[in-house]
Amino acid sequence: MNYSKNTDEIIREFNDFIVKAKETANNARKIAIPEYPSYARFWNTVADITDELTDNVKNILERITVSGKNPDEITNLFHIVKIIDENAFKMNMIACSAAVHVARGTPPEHLEAQKDLCVKYREFAHLTAKKSVTVYQLLKELSKLIFDDMRKTASEKIQAFDNQCKSVIEKINGYNYLKEELAAFSNRISSIPCEEITIKSLEDWLMQFEGFSFSVLLDVSLRGSGTNQTLHDDLLTLKNNFAEIVDFFKALAKLESERMSFSKPPTLAHKYIMIIDDIVFQSHILLFYAKAEVADEKAGRFLSGEQKDAFNAIFNNMSGYIKITAESTPADCKQIADTLHEIYLDMEREAEKLGELNGSLMVLVGEFKTLAEKAKQCAEEIAKQI
Repeated sequence: MNYSKNTDEIIREFNDFIVKAKETANNARKIAIPEYPSYARFWNTVADITDELTDNVKNILERITVSGKNPDEITNLFHIVKIIDENAFKMNMIACSAAVHVARGTPPEHLEAQKDLCVKYREFAHLTAKKSVTVYQLLKELSKLIFDDMRKTASEKIQAFDNQCKSVIEKINGYNYLKEELAAFSNRISSIPCEEITIKSLEDWLMQFEGFSFSVLLDVSLRGSGTNQTLHDDLLTLKNNFAEIVDFFKALAKLESERMSFSKPPTLAHKYIMIIDDIVFQSHILLFYAKAEVADEKAGRFLSGEQKDAFNAIFNNMSGYIKITAESTPADCKQIADTLHEIYLDMEREAEKLGELNGSLMVLVGEFKTLAEKAKQCAEEIAKQI
């Protein structure tokens, strides 16, 4: 089957990403002002990382093309999904890091331009996340088409083997017990629907075939082949063909298992567990960022001992919250949302006391607030299900 219609849609999505990524990276390099070396290094690094993500997508395009032309390369699709998720995550981290960096104290004459670029990176991060969902759906459709074709191929291989067995049977003179065994063997395999054939059954049948064919080959060597001059080669060919069928079904079973984990719609409970896991993961990263902002190397050198103690108390509460959340169930979403809400309010109150020094912390407060809102939305959805 030609999968070009499906792959073309995916390729269009990725090409759009590449164009926007190049444009965003170029904007970052333009704003890397030489007279401010630290900012120049920062934005050049951001641009380099964006270019790396673009290169990842270019590699994905090659894999998509291969998967569309060669169904045996279907495993590429699962690697592609992983790369897409990683790109979306990294782009979100870039957007967050850029906002924090700019808020630390960008030179006033360049503040507006750098804020605008932060907004563009945030928008691009959202676009990347949306494209991730779109491409995920397109890959699901493509994988189904390819797997349906592979199942059809599996059935055709079984039918071809059945025909080969019949052809060999017609050529055999004498050896009625062999003809009966080959006919029974072929009928047993061809009569079972392809989707009901198990790997264990195939392996058992291959062993059986090797067993009786070996016995016959020894018998022929003892008695002489007579008019069955090609019997040895015919049985060997059948055995090798059936071994190829077993290998094909093993590959199909492995790919089917991967496809099911890739395409099976999550249950509501699983969906909320994934949301909780995501909140825990992002909280870890934001907590790391927040600790870094009040470290002595940054704003910490301007803080009083009392202020440091206040922030450390908030960070300890956050660490405890993360640990509890990691062990939570969807039923705990409301408690998670309430706790996170209290923590980000505490951080906001302390950050506001810092005056001009609070820029980067307020960016992180906004990120924590977003997580709290996500947890609250999750809790509200769960409440409706009860």
